[in-house]
Amino acid sequence: MKISALNNDLVTAVYDHEGEKLTLKIDRNIITPGFLRRVAELRGDEEKNRNGNGHAPEKEGSIWLENADALEKNAKVSAAMLSSDLIREWDLTEDDGLTPIPIVEESFARLPPVLVTRLFGFALEQAQTVKKTITATTGDGSQEIAENAPPS
Repeated sequence: MKISALNNDLVTAVYDHEGEKLTLKIDRNIITPGFLRRVAELRGDEEKNRNGNGHAPEKEGSIWLENADALEKNAKVSAAMLSSDLIREWDLTEDDGLTPIPIVEESFARLPPVLVTRLFGFALEQAQTVKKTITATTGDGSQEIAENAPPS
């Protein structure tokens, strides 16, 4: 057995966006203490911007600006983590339906920030689900194997 066989644990998941399906191959083994620390570090800048009372400093147009900053920050963190091998493959293409879009931060910058954050949440959820492998013996004695298949 190769060590890479122990390090690769991909799960295929389908993200539904308003009836459009995006198929993702998510690396379940990427969720490590180091990965989670990196998420915390990337989000840590928010804590540095707080004053001694734990409140954000006053800004003009504060609530709208704070919401915009938070939305942008969450999307950037999500894009960084999605493109750091959490998503190994996807079937997202340019509008021509042929040209694949690479899984890099710049690609996520082309998407609405809320969608990027939702994709990150979806990928994390899928990475943490129990991977089910169901083996069934058919009437002719052969075996069928399905990963992540719903129980019948």
